Amino acid sequence: MSLVTFSTSVGGDGSTVTDDDNATTGLKEGGWKTRFVPALAQEVAVAAYVVNAALTVLGGATTNSTSTTSLAIGTGSKSLTLVESGKAYAIGQYVLAASTVSPSNYMIGQVTAFSGTSLVINVTSVNGSGTLASWTISVTGAPSSSVPISATINGRLTLTTAAPVTTDDVLAATTVYFTPYNGNQIATYSGSAWSINTFSEKSVAVPATTSTPFDVFIVDSTFALETVNWTNDTTRATALVLQDGIYVKSGATTRRYLGTGRTTAVLGQCEDSLKKRYLWNASNRLIRNMLVNDLTDEWTYTTNTMRQANGSTDNQLDFVIGLSEVPVSANLQCTVRNTSGINLAVAIGLDVTNNTSSNITEFRANSSEVQALKAVYTGYPSVGRHFLAWLEVSEASGTTTWFGNARGFNMSLNGTSTIRLRSGISGTIYG
Repeated sequence: MSLVTFSTSVGGDGSTVTDDDNATTGLKEGGWKTRFVPALAQEVAVAAYVVNAALTVLGGATTNSTSTTSLAIGTGSKSLTLVESGKAYAIGQYVLAASTVSPSNYMIGQVTAFSGTSLVINVTSVNGSGTLASWTISVTGAPSSSVPISATINGRLTLTTAAPVTTDDVLAATTVYFTPYNGNQIATYSGSAWSINTFSEKSVAVPATTSTPFDVFIVDSTFALETVNWTNDTTRATALVLQDGIYVKSGATTRRYLGTGRTTAVLGQCEDSLKKRYLWNASNRLIRNMLVNDLTDEWTYTTNTMRQANGSTDNQLDFVIGLSEVPVSANLQCTVRNTSGINLAVAIGLDVTNNTSSNITEFRANSSEVQALKAVYTGYPSVGRHFLAWLEVSEASGTTTWFGNARGFNMSLNGTSTIRLRSGISGTIYG
């Protein structure tokens, strides 16, 4: 025979149930009809008692305490003197030290030493900032390891305040902003550990240079922005290094890399436009469109030497890249006509104006008919400033006319608007 007694010491009512045909406790001979459900109820009662007892031990008086030790929120070893005695913290236990006045300011870490009223924890995760002297301390779980702390970054570089993603051209900007995007937290490195903090929009002046790339960093603890100028369009003066898989400034790992910009030909100015994508984000990258049209109606060029369209350096897409890990693509379409049956072509040149870098280049024989030529580029350019040039070439026979924004080729649409023939180069970059 087996029996179970639901003891009052663990939340039961003292009753007993057996698996025989006992007239008062047995489940056999029909005894289950009146005793089975009450027995289940007692199991639930005992389980609830055990759960409550465990919660009392873990979060109750033995592991809840306060401290008036003055500490700055940050990572690393923190020593607190407890107001209460008789606590029972264990080495390796995770605890939460939260501001009694503003609980959103807190530190989480493991107990590394405990004796009497002296508690030492190794803080690995924080929120908020400041120096506080009123703490409530309790046991907590280990920070989630599903996403590394260092991966947290909810912001984007922008040239417009409070606009993490600009949709219009931004010209002649003199300030770079780091604006919250899909959240307001960022992980920074203290030199020994990562911590997560909330932040509001930060800003820094565009460097007082011309036509020079610059890197933007955020500083641990102060969360100020810093810029570092490059040596030239392709060479950093100060390298980037990886810290736990995150790019930081070489020799100053407390500076987290946010992205790269480039000044224009005007001192201390930056631009983020369809024509010039001179601000690039290392994190939270989005597709940024690029576009250049030549608004000249038409021009002639009948020379078997490749050149930039219409002989203009404006006919190109300009951009800057901070890390060589993003694809860049461009599409070119141009309309042309020649008075003889000769070969014509358009192409796209990466950082060149006399040769093609196109993955796809179209050319055809032309005899008086207006034809559309196309070219396509896609690739992974190296770090630095680059341009994708709109190129043209024609065999030297007859007269070749290239059309940019030709008024002579219009189509009426529904009698209310006009579609005009327009050539141009467009592209995309992730940044």
